[in-house]
Amino acid sequence: MTRAGNACQPSARVPLVGKKIAIACCGLGHIARGIETWARDLAELLHSVGVNVTLFKGAGKKTTSYEVVVPCWRRNSRLTQLVSGHKLPGIWRTPLSSPYNLESYTFYKRLVPYLKNDYDLIHMQDPLVAQYLLKAKRRHRIHPAVILANGTEESHDFLAQFDFLQELDSFGLQDLAKEGLQKPGWFNVPNFVDSTKFHPGNRLDARKKLGLPEGAIIILGVGAIQRQVKRTDWLIQEFARFKRIYQGPAVLVIAGASTRESAELKRLAFEKIGSDCRIFEDLDRETMPSIYQAADIYANLSVEGIFGLSTAEAAATGLPCVMHDWKRAMWVAGPRATIVDMKGEGMLAAGLAKLASSEDTRREISMVTRKWILNNLSRDVVLARYIQMYEAILK
Repeated sequence: MTRAGNACQPSARVPLVGKKIAIACCGLGHIARGIETWARDLAELLHSVGVNVTLFKGAGKKTTSYEVVVPCWRRNSRLTQLVSGHKLPGIWRTPLSSPYNLESYTFYKRLVPYLKNDYDLIHMQDPLVAQYLLKAKRRHRIHPAVILANGTEESHDFLAQFDFLQELDSFGLQDLAKEGLQKPGWFNVPNFVDSTKFHPGNRLDARKKLGLPEGAIIILGVGAIQRQVKRTDWLIQEFARFKRIYQGPAVLVIAGASTRESAELKRLAFEKIGSDCRIFEDLDRETMPSIYQAADIYANLSVEGIFGLSTAEAAATGLPCVMHDWKRAMWVAGPRATIVDMKGEGMLAAGLAKLASSEDTRREISMVTRKWILNNLSRDVVLARYIQMYEAILK
């Protein structure tokens, strides 16, 4: 049994000599979420330090020497959406109740042949793929150890089946331990952010590049354009309230993946804010550093979830972050995050107004926040913890 707070301290040894590591993500190549970014960035980082790593992705073209494309039924395809939810006797043991479930299953089935007699460890954040692979491992159908990185806040009952688990913060292991759930192969290792890519830059140059006004306060929200999780509608409404109490020019910038709700939320933004809202959909990763550098304040409206990668990127860029009062999300923004009740009407607006009114405060927060990221969530710091976690699993 491990202690609930096992932080997996850095190792100075040569990383994983003679071992083969697989990173898998069924959405990579056709979906833009934190999970896909994590898989791509982790594989790239491991490869850069000489680890023998393969990145298995569900769609797209092979873009690096260490990638393998494992085509699957994509969750957003018409065929997948038509078939999912139906029980198909003789093929699946359980109903495939969603397009994501079907995507996960078809990815798993086509991934298994690569894993029968090869690889020492396979690591992923897609929970259903991990569950399917774990069952295959216990039936001796695949060789590698299976580790799930819990980036989707799965239930404790679901997590308990895994011998190897990565929680992205100490709170996850502590909450599991309170229910008597502890295992030697459970670790606390956070995600990381590339602080050489996401860093403070020339704000005016970034704004010119993106066509944003030079003299306005820019409030930034990053994430899928949707109501349920990212709460884009609430961000729009709170920005409209902020505009009523803040006297200077201000613009709301929303950057994220398009969804079926995008058109409706664009109409809401035009109705509530007019030309003071700019929405950037489906940007490539190379443009995102400029998005953060152009902003003055970052707001994350999620009231649940764990380790927001966009929050880490904003903090690495030195943006003051406004977060909901939820322990598993707000710590990522560092010790000077502004914490508000994101469910309360006008609470975000008031927090934004306070930050917008003081450039000195924003500058002070920026320096503290950037330093915190460098010391805790930068690539080099977290890489050592990943290596030690893998070494502990593969002993």
